[in-house]
Amino acid sequence: MPISPFLRVSRRAVLSVGAMGAALAATGSQTRAAGGAESKFLARWADGWSTLGDPQKLLALVAADVVYEDVAVGDTVRGVEPFRGLLAEAAKAIPDFRVELFDGFATETMAAAEYAITGTQTGDLPYLKATGKPFRLRAASVFVLDNEKIRRESRYYDMARFLTQLGGLPPADLPPLGTPAARPGGRS
Repeated sequence: MPISPFLRVSRRAVLSVGAMGAALAATGSQTRAAGGAESKFLARWADGWSTLGDPQKLLALVAADVVYEDVAVGDTVRGVEPFRGLLAEAAKAIPDFRVELFDGFATETMAAAEYAITGTQTGDLPYLKATGKPFRLRAASVFVLDNEKIRRESRYYDMARFLTQLGGLPPADLPPLGTPAARPGGRS
C-alpha cells in the first residue's frame, strides 16, 4: 500500500530503509579520526554539502566517475555532471541545506560519517511539492575513496521521519531525534 499520494513506495519499504540507516549509523560511530587529514576530508565534505550555492566545494572532492546513491530515495547518480545537477536541484529545493558532522573516520580507501541534515523545503523535490517546512534528520554516509577523491557515497537516513516532518506522511508518534549515543567505553 502506498504511504503517500506523492510516493509510490510502501510504508514497509520506507521503514526498512530507515532501519538500515539506523543500524549503519550505530556502527559508523565506532571510530573517530583524530584531527588528521581524514577528519579534514570529512569537514570539507560537510562544508561542501552545507554550501550548495557554491557547488565547486563539493565537486572538488569527487572523482570524475563519482557514484552518489541516496538509499532512502532509491536513486543513484553517476558522473560529475549528473552529480552537479543533483546539487543544483537540492540547492533549489532546500537552499539552507546543512550538514552537522557528529562523528566519522577515513582511511585512504574508505570513510564513514554520522551527521545531522537540516533545512527548509522551499522548493519542489521530485517526490514532494514544496511545503515550506523545516526538517532535521540523523544520517550516515559510507564512502569509497581513490586518490583523496570520492568515487562513491552511499547515504542512509530515515525517509519516514523526513516525509513526516515535511507533511508528506501523516503525523506519527516518532521518538525524539537525539544525538548519537555514547560509544563503547562510555565516551561520547
